Amino acid sequence: MLKSRLITTLGLAVVCLFGSAGLASAQNITSGSIAGTVTDESGAPIEGAQVQVRDNSTGVVTRATTRDAGRYLVQGLEVGGPYTVSVRRIGFAPVAKEGLR
Repeated sequence: MLKSRLITTLGLAVVCLFGSAGLASAQNITSGSIAGTVTDESGAPIEGAQVQVRDNSTGVVTRATTRDAGRYLVQGLEVGGPYTVSVRRIGFAPVAKEGLR
């Protein structure tokens, strides 16, 4: 029996955008990252879910796949956002969280 919905645990891990994650000293460029965990309704982690982060101000899309503990990390994001984080996995309804900064 397939679970009907993905749940993304956004908490502090996803909502935090780390502006100092990648500081290039010569060019003074910063980038951010978003991390989180994808679980089903019972709280079990979902491996192999496709995570998409879209920068709503630029339209740039960055993708990642969840690991065995349902965790993901999307790096190299432009600082500021707002972002939309979407999660898809076969057998589950897609989930999206909008307006993340």
